[in-house]
Amino acid sequence: MPKQKDFDMNLLRVFVSVCQTGSFTKAAEELDLTQSSVSNAIRRLKESLGRELFVRSGRGIEMTNYGASLFKQVEPSIMVLTNVGDEGEAFDPKTSRRAFSIYALESVLPRLQIRLKALLKESGITVT
Repeated sequence: MPKQKDFDMNLLRVFVSVCQTGSFTKAAEELDLTQSSVSNAIRRLKESLGRELFVRSGRGIEMTNYGASLFKQVEPSIMVLTNVGDEGEAFDPKTSRRAFSIYALESVLPRLQIRLKALLKESGITVT
């Protein structure tokens, strides 16, 4: 791992977003950055760590074994830090008008849909 004073922690936030969305373009949209900024951040992280994080797979990308291991280690902390400002907000799913976009690998979507529908049904929320 690089020296702490030289390491840009924001690169990990970009990395987690790319892993969660499975796309540099979708991560850029989520983070309100350009696709080239996301690509540059991932390149800088790769150079900093000295390891490949993603490989091209058809028209998309896949995490390398190292990338998947890194994601597993840093994702929980990055999500906690990302949500720090939300602590005081009360969220009531029955009255909220918020729309959520969920990005996931295609292989995970069917299981995620089934679980999400069951949770919403248990909560008495109608899915449109």
